[in-house]
Amino acid sequence: PEPAQGVSEEKACEMICEDAEIAEGLYVVGKKSKVFIKEHAIVEKLEALRTGLLKRADHIAMWFVVVQLSIAFVVATFWWFADPSHALAVMVALLVMSCPCALSLSAPVSLAAAHATLAAYPDLTQAETLKVYQKTAIVSRQNLYGSLIFHLFTTPLAAFGLVSPWVAALAMLVSSVAVCLNAYRLYQKPTLAHSSTVLIIEPSTQHVKL
Repeated sequence: PEPAQGVSEEKACEMICEDAEIAEGLYVVGKKSKVFIKEHAIVEKLEALRTGLLKRADHIAMWFVVVQLSIAFVVATFWWFADPSHALAVMVALLVMSCPCALSLSAPVSLAAAHATLAAYPDLTQAETLKVYQKTAIVSRQNLYGSLIFHLFTTPLAAFGLVSPWVAALAMLVSSVAVCLNAYRLYQKPTLAHSSTVLIIEPSTQHVKL
């Protein structure tokens, strides 16, 4: 096309180049904005996941302590009338086993291991980062319900006087160490594989589903 009246060909070329640069700049800005929005959405999802894991662990640990203390005093009262010589030992064993250390550690140690992995491998892609948190949710659930099942198994033994206080303390130590070792498995670079595992986070309740 011929240049507009009063505008030289050189000036017209400069105007076209400037318009092209502006258009390219707007495209780059728009692309970066989309990337920022996507990354921000991922950060929000991960924060909801972290909050949900901690909230669930604290909730279960709180009710576990309440129930365990109630059982300890009820069983101690029974032993006081049945065999006073065993009442104190049974109550102490049950009180020691009411410590929610493993339950309370289930989510924090998993998240700590995940954060250590992200810090050790800062070049992870978004898919790899999500994979880390998916595994974190799974390991946290394993720690939480695994330690709860362990307590439910050992509490009746202590109630029947089959677990001495020092054995109860050793059992609590073993459960806490097991939780930490299981969480340590997260400290590795994730490998993406074809999997049907999907991370679903409900913002309204901050509940995590796998």
